[in-house]
Amino acid sequence: MYSFTNRFNGSGLRQRIDMINSQRSGSATWWRYVAWMAVMSVMAFACRHSSQTEVTSTKKKAIFPLTNATRVLANQLDQPDLPWFCESALVADYTKPDTIRYKGRVILFKSSPTTHYPDILCIRNNHLDLKDPTLPIKLFINAQESQLADLSTVSFENTNEILIYQKWENIEGAERYPELYRIFVSTTHKTPTPNQIRLRWKQFLLANAVSEHPLGESNSFSMNKLMEATFFSNKNAFVTRTKDDYLKLYDEYATDIDVLINGLAVEPKRIEGVHIREVDKLYTRERPFYEWTDGSNRAHRFVLYVQTAPKLAKRDSSYYVFSPFYSGDF
Repeated sequence: MYSFTNRFNGSGLRQRIDMINSQRSGSATWWRYVAWMAVMSVMAFACRHSSQTEVTSTKKKAIFPLTNATRVLANQLDQPDLPWFCESALVADYTKPDTIRYKGRVILFKSSPTTHYPDILCIRNNHLDLKDPTLPIKLFINAQESQLADLSTVSFENTNEILIYQKWENIEGAERYPELYRIFVSTTHKTPTPNQIRLRWKQFLLANAVSEHPLGESNSFSMNKLMEATFFSNKNAFVTRTKDDYLKLYDEYATDIDVLINGLAVEPKRIEGVHIREVDKLYTRERPFYEWTDGSNRAHRFVLYVQTAPKLAKRDSSYYVFSPFYSGDF
């Protein structure tokens, strides 16, 4: 059963009568609406214009202020339609590494070219040189294209700035440039004031001339892996194996190494008393360049840590090691 109610009784009816009898909106009211719509239209147009400007702008800001001819020439590669990026930079304006502060901590800004060291450069005989002269490289000294051999005439003390650009090989247009790197060097007759970045660069370039891992390298070997390494003369293990299967340091490591056996520092010669079957784990490390290049707190370049298990040296029916790289009695 349905019941119908009159919705226009009481207060509801009075409200509707008041609305009907109310005066129509005057011209002042309509002008307020017109003004509001005009303001909104202007704001929408301004936002649209700003958005289009951001999307269509392709001009790239220079990495460094263009204060000399070398920077101006290098900046020609810093365009969005060219397959180049600044890989490393030693510039006079920067005297300490780029850092950012996060939650009270200072963190190295690793994406900055000033914090990247150039793998392709080194220092030999106190002059700049190429780590691998077979790489396709173009050299510019004081904004003039030069022969690669001219690099060895520039000493680090007379070097003002170095900018190294590397090519993106898989980007459209890269095939137009046969070289993989472009090196820009500016020189000065006045030795630049030493600073933290220049010191680190010099240390790295000196280390890069003699090391394949100037930033450091670590390796670990089990007994089986060590047998394989010594069989194939893998020098990453730092040790070779004598005829009676004892360990012996390679000559190039013996004079610049810290040796630890079971956590105790020992003389490097003590490693010759360790039988290869006693080795449980062997760890090797080349320290990063800033720890072993010349300085008052210089550490040894290499570290060898050996953990032994003497019971492995005895024939034990519960433990066998089968290796094609060992001919002794297990």
